[in-house]
Amino acid sequence: MRMFAGLLKAEWKKLAHTPVFWIHVILPVLGAAVFLLYDFFAGWNARSEVQMYLEVLSGVFPFLAGIICGQAAEMELQSGYQNFLCLPCPRPVGFLAKWTVLMAGALFSSLVAVLGFGLVYRLFPEGDVCSLSSYLAVALVMWAGQGIVYLLHLFLGFQFGNAASVSVGVVGTIVAFLMMTGLGQGRWMFFPHAWSEKWCDFMLALTFAGDTGAISILKSSPWQHLLLICTIIFVGLGTAILLWVTFFEGRKKE
Repeated sequence: MRMFAGLLKAEWKKLAHTPVFWIHVILPVLGAAVFLLYDFFAGWNARSEVQMYLEVLSGVFPFLAGIICGQAAEMELQSGYQNFLCLPCPRPVGFLAKWTVLMAGALFSSLVAVLGFGLVYRLFPEGDVCSLSSYLAVALVMWAGQGIVYLLHLFLGFQFGNAASVSVGVVGTIVAFLMMTGLGQGRWMFFPHAWSEKWCDFMLALTFAGDTGAISILKSSPWQHLLLICTIIFVGLGTAILLWVTFFEGRKKE
């Protein structure tokens, strides 16, 4: 445990002064500001504006994950994979330390992008359609849905390079938006890049339905079955990636 804590500290120091850190800070603030400015002049229904923002945010997240994880993998390549080939600890431990730090950054980004938007949007006319607790729940669901996405893109970045991670991130964002349509009916749970968006929609449905409506949705929706499928895919894919890390010997610089 002490070794893992030391790796977390080392990963944080390594990323604190890199573009990876600033992507987590600047992009959420910039994205929320742009949408708030748009919503101020758009004059849409308040619920539609909130839903559109959160759907776009969760849909773009896979693309950002591709950039962030690809950059993190390239940094490790440049340093000679010190946390994997040179330290006296199992390679999956170093891999999980990097994933944990990146997920902490993703949590910060989710909270800033969602709660920051919610706090300002509540000042708009009829902008109190969601409570702050609802925004917090959506932010946490959005973040949790990116856990397997970050893990997958770290694998892609380490094994195939930054370009592969970014490319799959672009495809993942396209898939996430496609899963919003009828194409995703009964299929979205098998595409991890779409998890954040669909679970955010589910949380918003509960929020907008009110107490009685939320109870009805929970009883009628197969959410437990869907959550089980997502959990099985997360555990299976995550285990496969950690087994791969065990035998990872590094990648040559091009």
